[in-house]
Amino acid sequence: MSLHHAVAVGVLAGVALSSFTASAHTVKVCWRDEADGSVTLYAGSYHLVPVPVGGVVIDGATYGFTASSTYLPPDISDCQPVPCNAFVTPLFWQSVNVSDLGPDEHLLSTTESSHSEFPWPGCYPQVVDFVSCTDDDVDGVCDDGDCCAGTYNPDQVDSDGDGTGDACDYCPLDAEDDADYDGLCADVDACPGTTLPDDVPTVRLGTNRFADVDGDGLFDTTPSNGKGPQRVYTIADTGGCSCAQIIDALGLGEGHVKHGCSIGAMDNWVSLVSQ
Repeated sequence: MSLHHAVAVGVLAGVALSSFTASAHTVKVCWRDEADGSVTLYAGSYHLVPVPVGGVVIDGATYGFTASSTYLPPDISDCQPVPCNAFVTPLFWQSVNVSDLGPDEHLLSTTESSHSEFPWPGCYPQVVDFVSCTDDDVDGVCDDGDCCAGTYNPDQVDSDGDGTGDACDYCPLDAEDDADYDGLCADVDACPGTTLPDDVPTVRLGTNRFADVDGDGLFDTTPSNGKGPQRVYTIADTGGCSCAQIIDALGLGEGHVKHGCSIGAMDNWVSLVSQ
């Protein structure tokens, strides 16, 4: 059984912190998956506790600590989703082995103790999902439920609600995204359905004529006598419109279809879409 968490929630609403006094002031809980399917949990404390004190509470069942050590083992599988004020460095680690933890959400806390100290605010209890999953970007969210499975985004923000998180969404505020893959989001694309490479020229690219003949988002041209026209146009400049679409929109003649868009046509169109 693997213990990679998928859900982490801080202090549950309506639960009084005073009822969850931490044993020896636990500040962090980590765990290790064992070969027999059990889990060894390690509770870090900033007190010196050479003799085990208290234990962990999982779904209301208490598991008393059975050992203490100064160091946390190096082969730890995971730690609690929300560290208890991570600036506190545990001095001792108390441990207990627990069997039969199923792949489900479990309420994790530490036992009450007789002294008056309390756990750090926001630490316990916590809900941890003890479930085996693949989390390639190591953001604490299993790939099958991660809106950006290959990009670290523990907050899972999806502003336009299209199922793709902002961290990997080319158009995070546009649910239509970039359906024609011309590099412009739908909400600013003047020509939906753009086809690249361009459908023109049908004969050859004329001198100082323009069309994106290789589909790289930059309009190509044939210079005059080896000298460029001193013009550069990108698909972003034209509002996501190809030369073929510009010809249709402006009602240009057959010469443009055969040889590409003229400088005048390009300048005119760029001026129109930039208004």
